[in-house]
Formats: sequence, C-alpha cells, structure tokens
Amino acid sequence: MNLKPKIVVSLIVVFSCYLAIDIAIQQYVVFPRFVMLEQQEAIKNLKRCHQAIERDLEHLDMFVHDWAAWDDIHQYAVDGNQQFADENFVESVYPDADLNLISVLNLDHEVVYQGVRGFDNQTEIQISLFPDNQWEADHPLLQHGVTSDDLAKQVCKGLIMTEHGPMLVASRPILSSNNRPPPHGTLVMGRFVDEDAVASIAEQTEVQFSLQPIDNGLQVKEQTTNFDVQMLDRDNLAVHGALHSLTGEAILATKADVPRSISGEGRVATQYAVVSLVAVAAIVMVLLLGLLQKIVIGPLLLLTSQATKIASTGDMTTRVNLQRSDELGTLSNQFDTMVEQLDEYHRKMVDMSRQAGMSDVATSVLHNVGNIITNVGVLSSDITRDIENSKVSGLTKSVQLINSQDDKATFFSSDERGRRLPAYLSQLADTLQQERTSNLSRLESLESNLANVNQILETQQALVKKGDVAESIQLTKFLSGVITMIQASLDRHNISLSVECPELPSVKVDRSKFSQLLLNLITNAKDAVKDRPVRKIHLSAEQFGPDQFRISVSDTGFGIDPEHLTRVFSSEFSTKVAGHGQGLHLCALAAKEMGGSIQASSEGRECGATFSVTLPTRSPAEALA
Repeated sequence: MNLKPKIVVSLIVVFSCYLAIDIAIQQYVVFPRFVMLEQQEAIKNLKRCHQAIERDLEHLDMFVHDWAAWDDIHQYAVDGNQQFADENFVESVYPDADLNLISVLNLDHEVVYQGVRGFDNQTEIQISLFPDNQWEADHPLLQHGVTSDDLAKQVCKGLIMTEHGPMLVASRPILSSNNRPPPHGTLVMGRFVDEDAVASIAEQTEVQFSLQPIDNGLQVKEQTTNFDVQMLDRDNLAVHGALHSLTGEAILATKADVPRSISGEGRVATQYAVVSLVAVAAIVMVLLLGLLQKIVIGPLLLLTSQATKIASTGDMTTRVNLQRSDELGTLSNQFDTMVEQLDEYHRKMVDMSRQAGMSDVATSVLHNVGNIITNVGVLSSDITRDIENSKVSGLTKSVQLINSQDDKATFFSSDERGRRLPAYLSQLADTLQQERTSNLSRLESLESNLANVNQILETQQALVKKGDVAESIQLTKFLSGVITMIQASLDRHNISLSVECPELPSVKVDRSKFSQLLLNLITNAKDAVKDRPVRKIHLSAEQFGPDQFRISVSDTGFGIDPEHLTRVFSSEFSTKVAGHGQGLHLCALAAKEMGGSIQASSEGRECGATFSVTLPTRSPAEALA
C-alpha cells in the first residue's frame, strides 16, 4: 500500500476510535446526567404536591386558630348555649368553609357540639374516630397540650385515615380573645382530601397527581422522605411517595406522572453533539490530510519518484530541487548531491576506463557502488517508514485538544483527559526522541555509505596515477564501521550478524578495497540466507601466522556444490538466478591486489558456506621495502 492510503486509513482509524469514545461518553456519562436531572425535577414536582397539601393543612389550622380565640365560642364551650350553636353552626358553614368536621369539646373532652358531613359538605355521616359523647384523653387530636407552653402555639394537625377516606384535621385549645388563658376546651375541624381536592392540587402544581390509601401490609411505621422514580416508557415516568398520619404511619401512597421532556432534550442534544463531532472530525481529517500532503507526503513521493526513475533508467541528470529548511529538505539536498557526485564520478570512471583500458575497474566500481546504493535505498526506506509511522500526529491532536478548552486550568485539574495529558505528552516526547535518535543514526550511516562511495572513487583515481592508498587501521573498529554500512539491509531481512574479533595489532591495508571486499562477502552471504528459515551470518577475525591475518564470513545459506567451489571466483559465473557473476570475482581480484588470497569452503547443499580472506598485516609495497 502506498504512503497516502496508509495515512488516510490511519486517520480514519484514529478518528473512528475518537468518535467511538465520544459516543460512549455521551451515552454513559452525559446523557445519564440529563436522566438524573429529570428524576430530580420529577421528585420536586411530587414534593410540590405534598407541599400543596401541607398548605391546605396550614390554612385549615389558621381557620381553627381564629375560631378558637373567639370569646363567644370560649363561652359556648363553658355553658353550651344552644342559641350560639343555632346561629353559628348552620348547615351553610360547612360548604362555605369547605369543612367536613366541626367538634367543640369541653375540658373533660365531652362533646359540646359535633357535626360530621360527607364529601358534599351536607350529608351527615358517622366516623368512629370522632365519638358523639366524649373523646378519650389519649386521642391524637387532644395531644396539643404537649407541643408548647404557650397556649396560642399549642396545635395538633395532620392527616388521619377514616373509614370514609383521608382527612386533614387541626385542633387547638379554646381561648378567649387575644389568646388569653385559661383554656376552656378544644376546637377540632377537618376537611376530607377527596377527588376534587386532588384535582385542585394537580391544577395548582400543573402535575398529574394522584393518591390512594396504602394497604395495611404496606404501612410504614416510621416517617420517611424517600421517593421512588419509575421509568414507564421512553416518554413518561412516575414518582411514588407517601403521606403520613399524625402517628407517623404511611397512610396515603402518592404518585406524580411526569413527561420525560428533559431526557428528550438531552437525547436530542447528544445526537447533535455526535453529528457535530462527525462533521468536525471530517473537516479536521481533510485539513490534516492536506497538511500532511503538503508537508510530508508530497515531498516524499517526489523523492521516491526521483529515486525510482534513477534506479530504473540510470538517468542522473535530473534533480529533486526541494526547497525546504527541514529534515526532508536536508534529505532532498543530500540526495541531489549524492546523485550529482555519483554522476560526476561515473563520468570520471568511464573516462579513466577508456583512457587506461580498464573495463574491469569500472565494473568493480559500479558493483561496489551498487552495493552501497542498495544500503542507501534501505536506509532511505527506513527513514520514510519512520516518518510515515511517526507519532507527531499525537502532538497535533494534543495541542488541538488544549486549544479547544476555554478554561484550561479546570481542564487540567478536573477533566480526565486533561489529567492524563501530561503523562501522554511525556511518553510522546520520549517516542519522538527515540525516532529522532534512530533517524540520526540512519543519516550517519547514510553519510558513511556516501563517504565510502567517495573513497572508492578516490582509490580508483589513485590507482590510475599508480599511487599507494594503504593505511593503518584498527581491525575491530574497522569491522564495526563496515557492519554499520550494511546493518539496515540486514535488519530489513531479519538477518542476525555475529562478530568474533579478538584484540589484534593494527594492520595496514587499502581501506577502500578491504571494505568493499568485506561488503561484497557480507552481501553475498545476505543473499544466501535471506530466504532461509535460519538467517545467520558469522564474521570472525584471527591472527594467521606472524605476518598475516584472516577474515572469515560464514552463512547458513544453501551452500555450494563441490564442483562449484573452484568456479565461484570466475568472472560471470554465478549460482544465483539473477546473479551477474562479478561480486566474488571482484573479491578475488581485490584480495590479490592487496597481496592476499580468498578461499571458499562448504560441506555441500543445505550446509552453508564460508569465505575466508587471508591478507598480510603490511601492504605489499612495505613488505618489499
């Protein structure tokens, strides 16, 4: 898959994950808050209905208070004057005051007057809780004397359940005007909580309110303020509560039916949020793709196209000419410089070959340079892959997330994403540093390969001029440098290279020829094992006699047939399908030119092979001096 489709797929995956996370947050964090708010509002509605009943009870108590502080009724409780009863306890007083109970008791709790009317405020009825002759001293409505030392504040009020239905009742001591003592009895008034009263409460509160008596098995002995919310369907819910009697027993089950308008609005809001997020994600993805196309993808495609063109046609006259000040610009400039140098050196080598008649030299140089170019291509591909898979997009998203917050202090202190962001940025910084270190290492290797190309060509120029290019090298360090140049190609094929090199004295050899000889041998071993189940190469160095040393390269490849052991160093002979037969031939020529020799050994097919190069510790010229 090309680079651009990979980036598009990666962006789609990232934004899809982000969208899935946001949808989950909307569904399991945001929307439940709307549902919770809706339940709280529903409970408030039922509480308002309860408060409406309490207000009716307060109004009833105020009415009782006004009557109980009347001098005439005070006297009536003492002497039972029938004229007072005939004038004041007329039938119209019940519907006018919306009363169903009026009881006047003397100090001995004997009934001086009592009237009990039905729901129509007119029909006389009997209620067992209100005896006609005398009330018991422990009657709940006669306990107001324990509520306060101030007679004017002594009151018993609340709900009671009668055989005819629930009733609001209030009782106060009968006092003279201005609430002066002593008391001369008790005044009790009551009002049924009937369907009309419930309808009035529902109209006042604008809540669908209802109540019904609680069965004895469901009665609660202690007063509670708990409310139970029941989800009926997508559009409605019900809140259940209870009203308690004077003795604290739950006697009425209350219910409020509430439309689920808040959760409906929340559902619409979350849907809008998800749709807007999808739209924003699409816009951001397009913008990011455009930026990546301009900043990264376009230049890399141009560089790749140029390298492919050069590799396929050999035309080194065109240049990338990418005018940028970043790493890609540096890579482009170095690539153009490399191509320019290769073109120049190629022309020089062609001229030297023509002038000196050394076609083998040109073949050797091109082969060696080709090996290096392969490594350069591998390094360039690895750098490109690292840039494609770079985590820098995470930094962009983190910056966008921070910039999108209006209150950054709250975001970093309270938002889960904000609290996790510093740790994420720390990890991202480490990752980017690792990417930078890795790419710098590859660029150093790339520079080393280019320097080796330059050295190859300079060496060939020196040979034309009959110059001596031998130099003293430390073998361990030299082998490490050679391995570095080809390590990227080995890593690409998952090939393990082990080195066994004891501390040996410095040797004096032609550095360029020696490095190309080793690169050819390691490359040949790499080609032999890259398609094998076991991919191992072993490089060893040892002192071989007083004036010689030996370098051996062993592999776990296919091996060499015995009849081919003497032919592998011949020109144009190769056991590879696509081989050209020059690599090992050039190795043999280089070893001979440095005063040494090369041997091949193998136990046969499927047994691997070993190539050993024996060289003098001093150059041939010094050995003759």
